[in-house]
Amino acid sequence: MRNPPLAALCAIIVLLGITGVAIANLTKPRPTPALPAASESGKKVVTVTVEATSTSPAAFRIENNGKVVLDTPPETPRVSREISVEAGTPVELVATIKWSHTESENAARVKITHDGDDLADQSIWGAETATEVIDFTAPAQ
Repeated sequence: MRNPPLAALCAIIVLLGITGVAIANLTKPRPTPALPAASESGKKVVTVTVEATSTSPAAFRIENNGKVVLDTPPETPRVSREISVEAGTPVELVATIKWSHTESENAARVKITHDGDDLADQSIWGAETATEVIDFTAPAQ
């Protein structure tokens, strides 16, 4: 007497093993390729000026695509910095302000300019901390 149930069990185990290896290869995390900097990839880059002011001393933190482009110590009433962005593309800066004086509501202003032209002008209000997204389109040149 042959043992067909045992042969069928072996065949099932082999098929499950092959399937398991294939699934493991498909679901294995792969490192994402690093994106080249804008200047390395041949894309045009423009410089814009970020100006931040506050009614009372504050710490300013501004990020572009998760990268901190401006970070000041507390007690800073005003700051201006030039940053590089990819030309002709939409830009979203995340501005976070932490005020030192928290007795009342405070205000801050973040202004983005390029060659004297206003690209964005955002007022931000809060008591202790406030976060706003500032949207603008970078100029083509």
